Formats: sequence, C-alpha cells, structure tokens
Amino acid sequence: MRKKRRTTRAPLGILLMAAAIRLCCQPGLFTGLAARLEPAAAGIAAPAEPEAAPGSAASAVPLETPAAQPETALPVAAPEAPVLRTLSMTTAEMKDLSIRNQTGYTVSAQELADLPLQFDPSADGPTILILHTHTTEAYTPEPGWDYAPSDTMRTMDSEYNMVRVGDEVEQALTEAGLWVIHDERINDYPSYNGSYGTALGRIEEWLARYPTIQMVLDLHRDAAEDGQGGYVSTACTIGGSDTAQLMLVCGTDYGGLYHPNWRGNLAFAARLQLALETQAPGICRPLDLRCERFNQHATPMSLLVEVGTVGDTLAQALAAARTLGQTLGGLLAMPAR
Repeated sequence: MRKKRRTTRAPLGILLMAAAIRLCCQPGLFTGLAARLEPAAAGIAAPAEPEAAPGSAASAVPLETPAAQPETALPVAAPEAPVLRTLSMTTAEMKDLSIRNQTGYTVSAQELADLPLQFDPSADGPTILILHTHTTEAYTPEPGWDYAPSDTMRTMDSEYNMVRVGDEVEQALTEAGLWVIHDERINDYPSYNGSYGTALGRIEEWLARYPTIQMVLDLHRDAAEDGQGGYVSTACTIGGSDTAQLMLVCGTDYGGLYHPNWRGNLAFAARLQLALETQAPGICRPLDLRCERFNQHATPMSLLVEVGTVGDTLAQALAAARTLGQTLGGLLAMPAR
C-alpha cells in the first residue's frame, strides 16, 4: 500500500502577509489611490507620520521609551558616632594637686577644672604615640640586669634603655583596647643636643601619616642628683611592690616658643596625676610646670613623663611604667557597653 503524502499548510497569517507584499510591489498603486482620496475632503484624519528609520535625519527625535522604574534604595548604615571620653574634675580635686610651678604664670584650680578635655578611643586609626626624645637613658645596673653603656648611665641596648620602659606602657594601653604606636628609634645619638629637634620630626611624620593620633607620650628617665653629685633614687613600696616614682612634666610658652594649648595639656596632666594617686597613692612626685615647650604643642594631650631617676633600677622603673599604662588606659579606653 502506498503511503499517503503528508502536506503542510502555511498558517493563514503568513498567506495574508505574502499577498500584501505582492500587492504593494505593483508600481503606481498607492500613488493613484492617494490622488483620488484627499483626507481633508473625505473628512478623515490624516494618518500619523511613519517613524523614521534609524540613522535618518529624523531619527534625532527621541523615541518614546517606557518610563524608568525607580530603583529601590538599599539601606545604608549610618557611620558610628565617635565615642568621646570626657575627662572631668572638680575644683576641690584640683586643689589637692601638688604643682611645682617654675614659670611666671599663675594657674588656678578653677581654670584647670573648667577646661574641657575629650579623647576619642573609637577613632579609625592609632590614637596614642609613644616615643623617647632621650632614648638611650638607662638606670642603675643590678645583678642580672647589666648592660653595655654607650655613655654614663646610657645604653644603645633597647632591652635596658627607655624603649624597654615604653614597651611596658604600650602593652598596658593595648590591653585596655587602645591603638598605640611605639616609635623605638634613637633620637639622642650621636647628637644629644639636637634630640628634641629630631623627636619633633618623628612626631610630625607620624601625625601626617595618622591624623587620628591625639596624644604623644614622651617617656624619660630623670637625672636627679643630690648636692654631692650622687644619684637620687625615688624607689618606694606601693601595694607591696618596689617601684619608682613618676613625675609628669608640662611645658609652656613662657620661654617664647609657640605653644597656645599648654593649659589644656596641664589640665590633662592634672587629671592623670589624680587618677594615678587614686590607683597607687604615693607614686607621683609633684607635677612639674616648666618654661620649656618639650614638643608638647604638637597635640592637645601631649605629656612628658619621667619614669624614675638615674638612681632607680630598671625593675623599679618597669613597675612604675605598668601602673602608668594601666591608669592611663582606664582613663581613655572605650567605655564598656
């Protein structure tokens, strides 16, 4: 049996389209039609102009496009506000301070208590810089703590000079959650006389790199001597531990150098001194107000700290440095939430 041949019929729409194309191809068809039918005479509205082909002169007219749908804005987290620590004190507390004023200025307790002091521990960068203008300063050697001297009571060995003391303060501040930079570079060798100029260059370098730095701590060892030229020790027993004493030193503009914020630095030192005496009564010598500037104009909360004296041992100085770091950390660290 022969199989039936299957046929496929074109859809009706395609057949109609083909017929229309053949009709349009007959020359003069639409010309004659247009001549016989005038839209106005026939009362029929004129057809709209056809859209120009892309690339033609008329294609400069923008085509209608669907209205853009507004994008749904994603929620943006607001930046966290800084968490400022305000260091405040009362006039009565200020009166308990012992200040050795070596300038011609008069400083009142009320004036210091009224000065606003704020520190932002939440800053996105380092907030405290530790350095040592007189880096090579060292202490009285003791068995097991001997060092190779580079000069009298000085050494280039960072395990026995002020760098080691700075390490102790840095560790305590870091444990309190503060971001610290410790510059261990030597500033007083080979030129001791130019050490403050060298240290100022280091400070400016760090401030340019990290504008978040709000405090500079310059840690020293005092060169106290008695009337006969003998070394003086400040060692004392606090909380059952043998420790050196601390002396906070504040500079001013009394010597003629630019330092407009020295009263703010003094107010900060006063607050720290009272906190230290609360934490470890007897650890502080009188606060020392001086005519010199000591590079303290660089930041609003700059401070020079004499950690012990030449007559103290390194072990005693390290005990004092730990107390300094822990107390300062308690003043400045982020409050618990």
